Amino acid sequence: MLSLRPAVTALVLLALTSCSATRLYDGPARLEHEVVRIKGMSNADPLSGFTGTSVCAIDGRELEGCPRHVEFLPGTHELRLERRRYGLNAAQATVVQDFAPGERHVIGISYSANDGMKPALIITDIVTADG
Repeated sequence: MLSLRPAVTALVLLALTSCSATRLYDGPARLEHEVVRIKGMSNADPLSGFTGTSVCAIDGRELEGCPRHVEFLPGTHELRLERRRYGLNAAQATVVQDFAPGERHVIGISYSANDGMKPALIITDIVTADG
């Protein structure tokens, strides 16, 4: 009889690793309430060619591949965000903020017609690990 256990295990591991954040600190992984997690908005629009929002730099340090999910230690940090169109940089925004341990943010860039179509920063779903 054919066992599906290895295939199911592989799918579960793939799902878990695909949502993992890029760790931006040295040393072993830390507990959820000790770090800050940022997830770039998945506001991709295939008709216009726009991708979701990515974090491309933190505190002046360029991040390889501009990851959409990052994890870093609390404190005041400067994040440079990008939203690309057809692979080219279409919009950038920078945020400097004091991040507390355990915070979770969904962050993105959108356009405001009221502001001459300049990129506007969106920060939503600000949640702490303990509630």
